[in-house]
Amino acid sequence: MSLYNLYTDEAVTASSQKYDFLLLFEEPLQTNSFTALCQEQVAQSGSLLLVETLNRIAPFAKAAPYAVAADDAKSVFLAGMEYGQSYELIGSALILGIYNPSPSIKSVEFAKELLALEDKIFEYLGQYSSKVLIFVAGFLLQASKRFEIILGGGVTLAKTLLIADKLRETVLMRPNAKNILYVSGDSQETRNELKSLFLHLSYEQKALYAEYDLSEIDEDVLDNVEIEKKEESAGVPALFFYANTCSISNKELLGEVALSYYLL
Repeated sequence: MSLYNLYTDEAVTASSQKYDFLLLFEEPLQTNSFTALCQEQVAQSGSLLLVETLNRIAPFAKAAPYAVAADDAKSVFLAGMEYGQSYELIGSALILGIYNPSPSIKSVEFAKELLALEDKIFEYLGQYSSKVLIFVAGFLLQASKRFEIILGGGVTLAKTLLIADKLRETVLMRPNAKNILYVSGDSQETRNELKSLFLHLSYEQKALYAEYDLSEIDEDVLDNVEIEKKEESAGVPALFFYANTCSISNKELLGEVALSYYLL
């Protein structure tokens, strides 16, 4: 696997670090264990299988799932800010992903409509954005003041940056852009859409894309587990980014993913 600058396509080498990993859910959770979640949903979620695998072969400093409480958009945003202020980082940075966010308006349309709003922003977000994206936007405002955050996703997660930036005048606070790194998948379509979205930000967003090959995974696992581009927002690109920092090759990681599958 390889890492590249989103804007220049130049190869990037990431330094070895121990990171926290936080995966946000829209639905209530019955457990705070990734292993238990993986056992419940292994046939549906390759992202959880990747988390389980990496936590076994190159343990995160801390790995936890977190369910976002159901509420109105403003309350969810404020809850995100509160959690961003109170989150206790153990590693050197936090990798953050979102698990299966509910469908929302297409990214380009969302950006144009959000930027055009002068008031009733929370009303718009409540109607057209997933609550977990709103939560992450609030989280970024506070947490990025204290430590580095690696957002692992495709285009969907990028909406959190737009929301946080749009609300900077409402809450008189903006994210610390120096502490936010965006890692996406490597499809040309995703990269082009991200570049377009990032142009709407009031700052230049740091961004990489991770190039990885899922074809090397065991065929039985590939037939039974969905590890697809649609799962990018669940942190898959950032998980490959983490494997890269730990000098774990694409082939080695996917071999370990297959082992995790059979162990579960």
